[in-house]
Amino acid sequence: MKDSEILTQFENLVQDSLDQDLEVQLANTAKNELESELQLQILKKVDVSQTTVVGGTYLTPYNLPTDVFSPLNVIYVGTQPRRQIPIEQRILYKDSSDFFYIDWQASKFYLCGTVQTAEVISFPYTYATADIGTTTATSVVWPARFHPLIPYKMAFLWFAIDQGEKQRSFSEEWMAAYGLLKNSMVDWDQRLKLAAIGSATPYGNMDQSPGENRINFN
Repeated sequence: MKDSEILTQFENLVQDSLDQDLEVQLANTAKNELESELQLQILKKVDVSQTTVVGGTYLTPYNLPTDVFSPLNVIYVGTQPRRQIPIEQRILYKDSSDFFYIDWQASKFYLCGTVQTAEVISFPYTYATADIGTTTATSVVWPARFHPLIPYKMAFLWFAIDQGEKQRSFSEEWMAAYGLLKNSMVDWDQRLKLAAIGSATPYGNMDQSPGENRINFN
């Protein structure tokens, strides 16, 4: 759905039109709440724009990706994984090349240990998506079939703050439709996540012939 269509569907649900700035705020609040809750596979990216500084220490800064929302537990220096530690514990791990830490206030991250060679840093993360606006652009990156979740959630948010007559609040039918669509989106996302880790599951690669190291022999 285009951004303007999301706002129009919301207006149809509440049978009203609000100040456009407020509608946009509700739309982005709804989108952001859903994305924060579900941590969708489609929102994962890997930044490879930076290279280690030879001789760098645990105090050598590297820039976080500009659109980072949250890191994905581990980064890679070359092919070596590094796990995140709390910034307040950096002194405990300063000589260990197995770890990194983030200074969110400064939008920087740091590699513990002393860097011996120049290596590409692979930084996997979930990114913050662009805001919904009022144009005919499509800002939401998930499949269009799930976009109606946003106007539904906008309506729930609006009726919660509007405090109007009870009969104008959202109905059980709306809640049921929202729940079914959200479950469908969760199922789709889980399939993507399971497919992404297929080689790491006990079931192995599904297109291989059955073998002694696989559980699903049927």
